[in-house]
Amino acid sequence: MNDVVAHLKTKKHKDAGKAVSTFKSVKSFFSPDSSSFTINAESLWAMFIAKHNLAFLSSDHANKLFREMFPDSEIAKKFACGRTKATAIIKEAISPYYHKKAVNSLSNSFSILMDESNDKVDKSCIILVRVLDSTLGEVKTRSLDMW
Repeated sequence: MNDVVAHLKTKKHKDAGKAVSTFKSVKSFFSPDSSSFTINAESLWAMFIAKHNLAFLSSDHANKLFREMFPDSEIAKKFACGRTKATAIIKEAISPYYHKKAVNSLSNSFSILMDESNDKVDKSCIILVRVLDSTLGEVKTRSLDMW
């Protein structure tokens, strides 16, 4: 316990604490005057990125593209969903929803699949679950976890 107390007093720990205090929460990305239509558009865009395995960097360019494509649209004018916001929406809103949905769909019969990327810089692992969706009578593959 003494080591923990000593660590709390170090300059490195205090500097890290200051850095964390400057992080924005996901809620801060949504301004209070944002319409529900704009929030919906940003959420749909984030889901599109996740579903089609697009690079998050494409979000940085989508803002300008949508304004040029739809110059008369108030939603396009207010649309502000760069890579940081898209990542936050996917990780903090979409992923928990689909994780819960996948867990709730588990029946007596399911398979677990694991795919690991061992790149020199980025290492990741995704766990998928394959289940029988009794309402549709189809086998569905759903994401369970990723790190």
